[in-house]
Formats: sequence, structure tokens, C-alpha cells
Amino acid sequence: MEKIKNSEGFLDVAGTLKNKEEVRAFLRDIMTPEEMMMYQRRLQVATLLEAGWTYEAIHKELHVGMGKISSVKKALDSSGEGYRVVLKRVGRAIA
Repeated sequence: MEKIKNSEGFLDVAGTLKNKEEVRAFLRDIMTPEEMMMYQRRLQVATLLEAGWTYEAIHKELHVGMGKISSVKKALDSSGEGYRVVLKRVGRAIA
């Protein structure tokens, strides 16, 4: 069996998934429920930031720390390409 040597190898593996069910099964196998919730929260934060919400409003609504909000904001400001692709494709129904 060939080892996955770097992040590109991981992306190659993830790119072989054919549908939502395969993605769900894969993510459930490699992430804990807590990790899945953490990433869902990040998407919610990104959605609200893109909609113009303040840090304080997001903090009150989602009960996430200012550090988490700030890290998502930094990602959005530095590129945000991945977040924006996902938000565009699924609409703003994440929040």
C-alpha cells in the first residue's frame, strides 16, 4: 500500500470520493463528532462574517470565542477562496 506523503496526497484521496454519502462516510471515519462540529461552526462563522455581522453578534449567536471568529476572519481576508466556494455552492443556509 502506498503511503500518503503530504497534503497533496490527502487531497488526491479526498478527490476520489464520488458523492455526498462517500464524503460523509470518509469524514465520519477520520474525524470525531467534536471535530465535525468545530468545522461546522467555522462555516457558520464565515457565513455570518460574509453577511456583515459583527464579532460580538456572532459571539452571542453562536457562542464561539472571539479567537475563533478572528481566525476565520483572517482566513477570509487572506484568501477565503475555500470558504467562498463552499458558501456560494450551498447558499447561505449554513448559519
